[in-house]
Amino acid sequence: MRGQVEKVEPYIPYYIHQFGRIRFKGAGILVQILNRYVLDAPSSDKWNYKLLISQVADEKSVTPEALRHAIKRYVEDGWKQGFSWEWKKYTGWSADTPPDTSTAIKLLCESFFDFVKNYEALVQENRAYYLRNAIESRDENLKDILSSADDIIVESHLYMTLEDKKELDAYVCYLTYRVQRDLYELCQEGGKIGELSWQEFVWDIRHWKRLRFAAIIVLQETIKEFRRKGHFNFEAENVARFLDDSDMADRKDGNIYSSQLFPAEEGRAQVESILLTAEIVQYKRQLAMGKAYSWEYFLADMSQDQSLWNETLMAFRDALVNLDFKPLWQSEQLEELIKEMDPAE
Repeated sequence: MRGQVEKVEPYIPYYIHQFGRIRFKGAGILVQILNRYVLDAPSSDKWNYKLLISQVADEKSVTPEALRHAIKRYVEDGWKQGFSWEWKKYTGWSADTPPDTSTAIKLLCESFFDFVKNYEALVQENRAYYLRNAIESRDENLKDILSSADDIIVESHLYMTLEDKKELDAYVCYLTYRVQRDLYELCQEGGKIGELSWQEFVWDIRHWKRLRFAAIIVLQETIKEFRRKGHFNFEAENVARFLDDSDMADRKDGNIYSSQLFPAEEGRAQVESILLTAEIVQYKRQLAMGKAYSWEYFLADMSQDQSLWNETLMAFRDALVNLDFKPLWQSEQLEELIKEMDPAE
């Protein structure tokens, strides 16, 4: 029995991640539930799912109600994001609304062994199906940004991101500040702005459309060039500090003071494009180290192996800190890019 369990265990996280966003707490709980189901599956068709939930809740030292809440959130969020198709495909659930928590657990457990049995055929079918249009505005933005052979990963929404949108927005805010601050420092070094303060400089940016447009180009093109090179430091230690002491004066009401450049989703897509590139580079790195698994299994591995995710996340943060916008601000290429777009004043 144990040998059979070991053969199917690697499929468990990948199967659960067909139904929602990987980083949600409910995904990990469902993985644990399915693990226990596979380990203790009875010979008959009868199964006490309430007992199963209670056992996993005891293992995690939480109440069954808290566990159910996390699963409910995972299922419902996944349904809203377009994963209803997966419920019908794998479990046969064809209602217009997602299954309740108890039903979801029962469906996932009872359909798992069929998924394993038909895995190879399902993977091929998925690859074709995932060529459909992106299901989220985030994915659509990322598709436009990346525009490469890795588009299938973006369109499949099979990649990991940060569950906390506030963290994503903080990175957007940081990069928005950095691209403007680099220009300010260049102007100071060249003696072009005299005693103009940072706040006054930002005020000018906010009222000079062409300059804001140039800042957008510099940020986008710098990120694009970085992604093209794909150099990440996976040995980077905890990158906890993004701002130098000198930047603390550039804060207002607790936020970094700068001119907004992007709508929220577009800014997040720029940041996520760097994170996704880090994941792709990490995947290729794992293959070079001898791992022989698919992209999907790599994601499942990273979602369960906190050290692998942390390593990727640190490399991503290290990349943000080390982006240098000054070279493009000083290049003739910028003027050409601005002429090509020629935004109205």
